Amino acid sequence: MASFKGTYLHTLDPKNRFNIPAKMRGCFTPDDKETVILTRGYERCIYIYSFTEWQRLEDNLRTLSIMDGDARKLIRMISGNAHECELDKQGRVIIPQPLLSFSNIEKDIVVIGMLNWIEVWNPKMYDETHNGFDLEKTAAQMVKF
Repeated sequence: MASFKGTYLHTLDPKNRFNIPAKMRGCFTPDDKETVILTRGYERCIYIYSFTEWQRLEDNLRTLSIMDGDARKLIRMISGNAHECELDKQGRVIIPQPLLSFSNIEKDIVVIGMLNWIEVWNPKMYDETHNGFDLEKTAAQMVKF
C-alpha cells in the first residue's frame, strides 16, 4: 500500500468540502477510491481513513475487552464519531458539522499525510500543537536509522 505523505493548505468551499490532494488520492486502492471514513483524531484534528485502513482499525478495536472502561471510551470516541463519506468525481469530501466543531475548523485547513491516514487541522491549532516540538531530540529518542 502506498503511503499518505505531504502537507497541503486548502480552503473549504461553502458546502464544507475540500479536494483530497491528487497525490493522496493516488494512494487509495481501487476499492477505496469512492469511500473514506472521517472521525475524531487526537489533538482536536480530523482523521481520514481509506475504507481498507478503517477496516483494519475496526479489527484492532474489536480485540479490546469491553470489560475495560477505557477501551469502551476509546471505541466510543473513534467509532461513535465516524462518518462514512463519499468522494465526488473531483475528489472532494464533505466534512460533517460535528467534526468541524470538534476540530474548530472554519474555512482554512491543513491536510497532512500520516502514512496510513490523513489528518485535517485548523491551521492555528496545528501551529499551537507543534510549537516548541523538538524534532531532533524526539527523533534521537524514538527512531533508529
